[in-house]
Amino acid sequence: MLHDATWLRLARRDEDLCGDCVFERASERDIELTFADLRPCEFNLFHSPDSWFDMFAGWKTLAEADPTIAAAWIAAARSSAAEGEIAEPSWAK
Repeated sequence: MLHDATWLRLARRDEDLCGDCVFERASERDIELTFADLRPCEFNLFHSPDSWFDMFAGWKTLAEADPTIAAAWIAAARSSAAEGEIAEPSWAK
């Protein structure tokens, strides 16, 4: 899941795109997708180490991220872990 501002550069609000289509559309429109474009949410944390978070090397950039962004990702990870959706990542402890 991407932040709304990023999504709206790629697609209509009501449009669905698969992962491959997101990257294809970004390439066509010369939009570089980065860690900052990911929404800190449970969906982007699922299936670690093959999650969207991991794909964008979020754990590496988290320490360098704006403190507000880092706090949002840590909160999302802790919340998801508390609900039993994911195992709490070591970077969120």
